[in-house]
Amino acid sequence: LFATIGIVTLSYITSLFSLQYMKDTWDGLLISSVISLTILFILAVSICIRTVHRLRKYDRMTGVPNANWIMGKGYVLKHQNKLHKYVGLFLNMKDSKYNNERFGNAVVNSIITDYARTLERFLVKKGYIGRMGGDNFVVFIRTEYLDEFLRFVRKITMEISLDSMTERITIGTRCGVCRITEDLSPGEVVNHAAAALSFAKSEQKDVLYYQDDLLVRMIEDQEILNQCSQAFKNKEFVPYYQPKVDADTERLCGAEALVRWKKGDEIIPPGKFVPAMERAGKIVALDMYVFDYMCKDIRDWLDRGIEPVKISSNFSKVNLKNPRFADEIFEILDKYQLDSKYVEIELTESCGFEDYENLKFFLKKIKERGICIAIDDFGTGYSSLSMLRDYEADIIKLDKSFLDDATKENPFRRQF
Repeated sequence: LFATIGIVTLSYITSLFSLQYMKDTWDGLLISSVISLTILFILAVSICIRTVHRLRKYDRMTGVPNANWIMGKGYVLKHQNKLHKYVGLFLNMKDSKYNNERFGNAVVNSIITDYARTLERFLVKKGYIGRMGGDNFVVFIRTEYLDEFLRFVRKITMEISLDSMTERITIGTRCGVCRITEDLSPGEVVNHAAAALSFAKSEQKDVLYYQDDLLVRMIEDQEILNQCSQAFKNKEFVPYYQPKVDADTERLCGAEALVRWKKGDEIIPPGKFVPAMERAGKIVALDMYVFDYMCKDIRDWLDRGIEPVKISSNFSKVNLKNPRFADEIFEILDKYQLDSKYVEIELTESCGFEDYENLKFFLKKIKERGICIAIDDFGTGYSSLSMLRDYEADIIKLDKSFLDDATKENPFRRQF
C-alpha cells in the first residue's frame, strides 16, 4: 500500500515538474503522461510479481502458508541443522464430510479457514503450519511445545453463522506424529507423519506416533490393494454363511455373511485384507459387493422355493461418511426385489463413538424401511445404556471380552 502511494505521488510530482519547466505545455503534458504510464506499468508488473510470489507461498482460501512453503521451511531448518529440534505432524480435521452435508460447502470452507488461522495463532514462535489441501495440514513444532499442542487441537471450539443464527461447534483433530532425527529429510518426516495418520484413522486413535513397522505395513497394504483390484474383476471375494442356532430349540434361526478371498486354491481370511482395505477406503466397495452377493443368493433361494433365514451383512464405519449409504442398500434390495425381513445390517459399536450424528441419520432411514439392525462388539470400550436408547438396535452382540471374567469374584461387580 505504501509503495503504491509513493509511486503515484512521485508520478504526480514528475507531472508538475514537467509542466513547470517545459516551454511547450503540450510537450510537457505528453512527457509527463509517458512518465506516469511507465511508472504505473512498473507498478502493475510489481504487483503481479508480488501476487504470484504470495500465491506460491500462501494458501488462497485460508491465508496460511501452503504445502510448498512448509516443505521449503523444513529444508531451511534442515540446512540450519535445526530440524531435529522440531516434531512433524500431519493433521486431519474430523467430520468435515459430515459438516459439509449438514452446513454446505461454503460454511465448511469457513470452518477450515477459522481452524487454520486458530492453529497459526497458537504456533507463533512455537512452530510452523502449512495447508496440504482439503482439511489436511502439516505442522513443524518445537519439541517442548508438542504436548501442549496436542491438548490444544483435541477440541477446538468456534462459532459459525447460519442465516441469522450463530452456532457453536467443536472440531476434533487426528494427528500422525513423527519425532525427527538428524538423518531424516523434511519429505521423509511428512511421509512418516502421513503414514501414522493413516493408521490412526483405521485404528480409531486421535494421535499415533510413527514407528518403522508402519512403513512395512504400508508396503504390505499396497501389495494387497494392488491384488484386490483384480480380485474384484475375477469375483474372488465370496461370502461364507455362518449359521446362527437357537440355543433352546437347536434350530437354525439365521446366518451371517462372512467374506473370504478365494485366490486360486487358497482361501485368505478377512484379517489379511480387510484392515488394509479399510485404511485405503476400499472397504466401502467390498461391503456393498458382499451385500449384493448375499442378496443375489437370497433371491436365488427364493426362486427355487427355499425359504431362507434372515442373513446379516457387516458394514464398516467408513460407510457412514457416505450420505447415500442407506439409499445404496435400498437400491440393492429393490434390484433383487427382496423383502426387508430377509436381511440384517450389522455395525460395530465403535461406529457410534466415531460418527454419532451420521449413525443416527443412517439408522433412522434404515428403520423406516423395516430393516433389522445389529450392533456388534458391544462392550469393547464405548458402551453405554444411553447408546442403546438412542440407536434402538434390534440385536446386541456382546463381545467375548465383556464376559471373559464374569464368573470371577469381584467386589465391585456386586454393586451392579
